[in-house]
Amino acid sequence: MKLSTGIEKLDEILDGGIDSHSSVLILTDTMVDKATFAQHILSRRIMEGDKAIYLTTTKLPSKILKNMYNHGFETEGIVFIDCISHTLGKESPEKFVLQEKLTEVENAWKKTIELMDRALRETEGFKFFVFDCLESFMGLGAETISKEIEKLKEDARDLRTTFLFLFTDWGYE
Repeated sequence: MKLSTGIEKLDEILDGGIDSHSSVLILTDTMVDKATFAQHILSRRIMEGDKAIYLTTTKLPSKILKNMYNHGFETEGIVFIDCISHTLGKESPEKFVLQEKLTEVENAWKKTIELMDRALRETEGFKFFVFDCLESFMGLGAETISKEIEKLKEDARDLRTTFLFLFTDWGYE
């Protein structure tokens, strides 16, 4: 089944939208605001009845909600996995909060994967999952991260989840 992105031209290019229960990587250069693009797609998925899960490593959930509101995007019921507040020394009202600093990459990655698993299992229904700023964990190396993504891809159908990963190409090896 194809899931509409809410962006007519993109749906056309994708032959009707994103395949349900798939993993999609949005790769951009440093000058593109990939988050707002993904938030547009997430808004459409919420309007279509999917449960939204948004993992953030760079912006507070309140800032994401404000950006989505300012663009007229739907935000109802978004479940956040907040991986930034603790690093910034801020309290988070979210249910799923990384209690490790992102600068402690290995430990933060392991705990983030655990939070993802909990959020996916505790959220009922069809889910659309945005992983904002995958590059926050690139200190681990692409091989480690791609292995976890492969596991998620294998579990996507059972978890009733479509994944959207955002990655900025900074031009490094």
